[in-house]
Amino acid sequence: MSKSPLARIPTVPLLVMIALTVVVAYWLAWRYRRSYDPQRLIRGYVIYAPVALTLALLLQVQLVLAIGIWLAGAGVLATRSNHYFYEHR
Repeated sequence: MSKSPLARIPTVPLLVMIALTVVVAYWLAWRYRRSYDPQRLIRGYVIYAPVALTLALLLQVQLVLAIGIWLAGAGVLATRSNHYFYEHR
């Protein structure tokens, strides 16, 4: 197991990036919960992309993993904003 490349990936920076991405996705969905224009939501998440990638590189998270975490956060954002959309209709 210790010879596997997956064993050498640091776990704490990955967890930090995942937690931060989920928090940002939830916050953006909550912030724009009464706005039915998805452009604001998308713009907010796109603005988060360079911040997330820079932080990930500073935490020495591989670029592919950082992009994957960011894309997974987009899925969380889509489901949360959809929840608020149907809640307030």
